[in-house]
Amino acid sequence: MHKKGLLAKCLHFSKLLPVIKFARQKMLQDVLILAYHRVKDIENLTEYEFDTELVSASSADFHWQMAFVKKHYNPIRFSDLIASLDGKKSLPPNPLIVTFDDGFEDNYSVVFPILKQLDVPATIFISSDYIGKTETFWFDWVVYLLKKAAPGVLHLPAIPIDLCIEESFNSRISVVDILLGALKQVSNEVRLQTIVDLEQQVGANKPDKGFEESYPMTWQQVKEMSEWGVEFGSHSASHPILSQLDDKELWHEIADSREVIVEKTGQACDVIAYPVGGACTYDQRVLDMVERSGYRLGTSYRSGVNVLDELEPYALRRIHVELETSRELFAATLALPSLFITKYTLTKL
Repeated sequence: MHKKGLLAKCLHFSKLLPVIKFARQKMLQDVLILAYHRVKDIENLTEYEFDTELVSASSADFHWQMAFVKKHYNPIRFSDLIASLDGKKSLPPNPLIVTFDDGFEDNYSVVFPILKQLDVPATIFISSDYIGKTETFWFDWVVYLLKKAAPGVLHLPAIPIDLCIEESFNSRISVVDILLGALKQVSNEVRLQTIVDLEQQVGANKPDKGFEESYPMTWQQVKEMSEWGVEFGSHSASHPILSQLDDKELWHEIADSREVIVEKTGQACDVIAYPVGGACTYDQRVLDMVERSGYRLGTSYRSGVNVLDELEPYALRRIHVELETSRELFAATLALPSLFITKYTLTKL
C-alpha cells in the first residue's frame, strides 16, 4: 500500500476525519468537484479490450461513495453554484458536485439508478457528436487498436513516432500512455491522420454496430436523466484538444455542442468540461470563446478544490476518482484534499 493509502487508513480508524473536515469547513469556504468517467464491473482488467484508466469505480464502490457523499456533504448542481455567484441563493455547507466526462452508456445503466436511489444530483459532460451513435470514442478506439496489434513496430509518420508492441499487458499499457500523450499535443489534423495510420497498420476496422463495451449514451437516455434532474454540460462535440483547433473548428466544438444539448434536453447548458483538461489543452483563446458562446462556468481536469473567494469560473478544478481509490482514501481526500489529491496526468481523458 502506498503512503497516502496507509495514512488514509490511519485517519479513518482513528476517527479524526470528521474533526479535520469540520475544522476545514470553518477555515475555508470552497466547492469540491468530483471527476468520474465510467462505472463498470470488470472481472479481469488484463483481458479488458478498452481503456481501464477510464473506469473510475466499480458499481459497489460508486454506491458506497455516493452514500458517503450524501451523508457527509451537500451535493449540489452547477446551477446552484451559478445562482450563488449571482447572489440569488446561498450555498449549503460542504457543497460538492459529482461530475462525469464523455457520456458512456454505463452512466445511464449503472450510474443513474444509484443516483436516483440515493437522490444525489450529478452533472454529465457529453461529447455531443457521439451521443445516439454506436461509434467508439476516438481515445477508446486507439486503446483497442493497440491492445489488438500484433507484436512488432508500428510506424506512425504523422507525429512521427515508432511504437514497439510486445505481448505483455504492462508493455501495451505503456505504449497506450505514450501514444495518447502524444496525440494530445499535436494538431487536430495530425491526430486524426495518426488514428487512420494506426487503423491501417493494425488492420482493424470498427464494426458497423460498434462495441457494446464502449457505447455512448442515446439521446433518449440523456432526456430521461435530464427530466429526473441530472444536469448536462458540454464536453465539446467530438472530444478534440481545444487548444489545437482553429477558430472555426473551436466555435463548432463549444458553441454547436451547447446548442444541441439545449435542444435535446430542453434544459440550460451553462457549463463545459474541456476534453483532457490539462493546462496545455485550453488557453486564453479557448476561455474567451467559451465565455462568448454563453457558458457561465468551465471545468478543467486539473486537480484541486475551488475556494469561493478565489474562484476561477472558467478554470474550475476537480478531484479525480480512480478505480484504485480505496474507500478510506476517498473519505480522506474529501476531508483533506490538499494532502490527498492526485496530480493530473496527461494520459487521462
